Amino acid sequence: MTSCHGELRARILGPSDIFVKSGSEITMVCVIQQGPHELGTVFWYKGNTLVEPVAQENDIHSGDRGRITIETDWTDALTSRLKIKRAVQGDTGNYTCVPTMARSASVCAHVISGEHPAAMQHNGAATVSRRAVWRSMCMLLLLHLATQVLYLSLHRSGGPSIILRRPSSHRLAGGPCTPGGTRIVAIVLPTQPS
Repeated sequence: MTSCHGELRARILGPSDIFVKSGSEITMVCVIQQGPHELGTVFWYKGNTLVEPVAQENDIHSGDRGRITIETDWTDALTSRLKIKRAVQGDTGNYTCVPTMARSASVCAHVISGEHPAAMQHNGAATVSRRAVWRSMCMLLLLHLATQVLYLSLHRSGGPSIILRRPSSHRLAGGPCTPGGTRIVAIVLPTQPS
């Protein structure tokens, strides 16, 4: 997007990967905070295809609003909800919330046949994604290792080690264990005399 949108950007609530059991409901919520001008409207895409509300024949007769619905609310923020009832394998894919006046946001939905309860969305509340768990575990491991190295260096040298911190103004390229903006701590050990 161009700079005319400034800091206006969409945000999809929950993890970037959601997992649901086949036959369950998928709910994706996109929020755009109020900007200095009208926020326009929101479109949802699955891949490159526009998502449109769909009613099946039996839904029309039963008064049900349809298997796929999009609800938009205007309050202090623009909120758009994409709901997919009775999810099927064909609903698996990358969904993007595309506002007319803000940057888009995406989420990947996975419809799973069978039982995988630890990875599924239940009653509209998504569980933590594998990527987030992996990132947290890596950060905990790095913290533990840094603590051990610092502890050993203090006891061996009898003095404090030097701890360097990357200035917060410098950004890092994200990786599986170092998402962009994460502070990296480097520990410099005193050299042992030869």
